[in-house]
Order: sequence, then structure tokens, then C-alpha cells
Amino acid sequence: MKKNKKILFFSPVHWENYPYRDQTLPEKLAKSGYECIFINPYRYRNWEESSRLKSYRKRELQENIKIVNRSTTLTKSFKSFLLESRNNCKQIEEHKPDFIYSSDHLMTWNVIKYAYKKKIPFVFDVTDDWSFADPSIIGSFLWKQLNRKNIIKYASAISCVSHKQYDFFNKKHPNVYLIPNAIEEEQIRKCQEFIPKEDKMEVNFIGSLRDWYDFDLLFSVFNEIPSLQLHIYGDGPLLKKLEEKSKERDNIHIHGNIEHSKTFELLSNSLFGIIPLKNNELNQSTLPIKLLDYWSATKVVISTPTSEIKKTAKEIVLYAETKEEWKKHILDLTNNKEKRTRIGKQSLAQLTSSHLYKKITQDFIRIFEQLN
Repeated sequence: MKKNKKILFFSPVHWENYPYRDQTLPEKLAKSGYECIFINPYRYRNWEESSRLKSYRKRELQENIKIVNRSTTLTKSFKSFLLESRNNCKQIEEHKPDFIYSSDHLMTWNVIKYAYKKKIPFVFDVTDDWSFADPSIIGSFLWKQLNRKNIIKYASAISCVSHKQYDFFNKKHPNVYLIPNAIEEEQIRKCQEFIPKEDKMEVNFIGSLRDWYDFDLLFSVFNEIPSLQLHIYGDGPLLKKLEEKSKERDNIHIHGNIEHSKTFELLSNSLFGIIPLKNNELNQSTLPIKLLDYWSATKVVISTPTSEIKKTAKEIVLYAETKEEWKKHILDLTNNKEKRTRIGKQSLAQLTSSHLYKKITQDFIRIFEQLN
């Protein structure tokens, strides 16, 4: 009997966190016949304060997937960081994988050298520019001065979500691949189960409540369009601040975290999509999964004109940077159902052509098999 090839996954987020690429990809690879072992990050003392270690979605285990849970009584510290790093190497020794996948640059610094020594093909997936995305000064410094260099030197292949990161690594490594963000086909079906309640006149934003987004601009815009209700769902450092600020406005509502299963109806009922990114270095190389979420519900999207979104969506997205531009697009879409429908269909077509997991899973399979 042919033995399934084994892939070890190192992720910065817990298996039952929001369904990012880190968890969805091993699910798809497992269905393709690979044995996937997902190494959960350490839950240290007081881990409940860390959003990346929380459980937001109960996942049913399936064939060919094994989850390895780890914890320590230590608090988050340099000592616990070293403990987790050493244990990563032990996981390789114990499971003896055919391939390793990681999207966690902090945990990669040591384990990638260990894999190189053991001659195990290692694929690092660059999901963000960690020079800006890592909230800690130390984390950002380690990415630029150590981890990125180790990845270039020791990784067998590098996959990149954004064009900007692909352009950077492609000049420094022989095996670099552009593999954009994706969603599951099932999400499209679930969104289509709901008949949009456009008479509710609401816009729903679901995401991480961080300073990646210009919520001040968003509040200012919707404050001048009282006929339209803005509902913001999510968790993050800005939650309490946004809750306080929303009390001053009748048409802006902050709901906090929401179960993933409830997002499909919210996406369907949203009159259109909004992505109010701050136009800074961090967001220039980011393709928000939120764009694909709105597209899955056949929605036209208004977005800040960041480099990555413009390269991905081109003219399908309506771009706005100033308050006046946002208001213009919002009022236009509110009064023009034909335009919402037409661009919404174009959005769905773009999604299904390039951003489904059935496509990018095959891209990763080709990478692994080439490294065999």
C-alpha cells in the first residue's frame, strides 16, 4: 500500500482560530491524500489575552489530519519563545515529515535550519510584510535582520500572497511563487442561500479591529449618510474605542466578535462592501481576505487604492481615498441597483477564476512534488 506523504504545518494561529490560509490549506491537502500534521502554537499562561491563540470556530477533524496541542505554564517571554522553538525541532524529529510548511516567521528562524540539516524540503508562505505587520518592535526587527535572511538561505521554496513580496523574494531565491489569497467554494454557496435584504439599507464590515483600517474616516463618512446603517463586527485592540465612539452616532453599530457561521448572511445583506485601509506601507503588500469575502456574496466593493488591491481587482473595485470620494461612491451605489448588480457579477467571476482553494491547493501540490 502506498504511503501518504506527510506535511508538517507551523502556524502563528490556533487550529480553531478564524479560517485563515494556515488552517484551510492543510484541510484541502488532506482531502488530496496528504497526511497533514498541524502544530498548534504554544498556549502560554494568560494566553486568553492573545487573539491569535483563541478558538473562534469549532473544526471537525477529518481523515489525514492530526492536531498537536502544546502549552506551557510560563508567561509570554523570551524563555517561552526559546522553549517553543526547541520543541518545533522535536516535532520534526518525532513526525519525520516529507515536507514542512510554515507561515510563522518567528518560529521559522531555528526550525528552517534544522530542516535544512535534515534535508527536509521546507516551504515558507509569506502572507504579510512582517516588517510592518508584526506589532512588536522586536518581531519586526527579527524579520528584517534574521528571519527573512534565513528563509532566503535555507527554504526550498517561497510562496507569496502579494505581488510586492513576490518581487522582493524573486530577486533573491530561485524558487519563488505568487499564490494569492483564496476562499472555499462552499462559502459562495452559503452566501447564495440568503436572499439579500437590501431594503434594510445596511453595510456590514467584518474584520480585525486594528489600526490597519481608517475607522475615523469611515465614521466621518457614515455620519453624513444617516439613511445607511453601518454595522462593524470583530475583535481587536480598537474594540472598546470604537464602541465608545459609536454611542455618539445613531447609524453606526459595533457588535464585537461573531461566529464564523453567521458571516454569510451578513455578507449577503450588505448593500456593498467596504475596505477602508490606511494607505501605508503595511497595506501596500496586503490582499485582504475581506475583498474575497465580499466577492463571494456577489458584492461590489469600495476600497482604498492600495497597490495590491489595484493589481488584483483592477477596475472591478471602486477606489476612494478622501471623504468626498467615499461619499460619492456610497451615494451612487445606494441609488443605483443596476450598477451594484453588474459589478457584483464581475466580482464573483474574478473570484472564481483565480481565488478558490481548489486552484491554489493544486499550486502548492505542484511545489511540493517538484521538491520531492
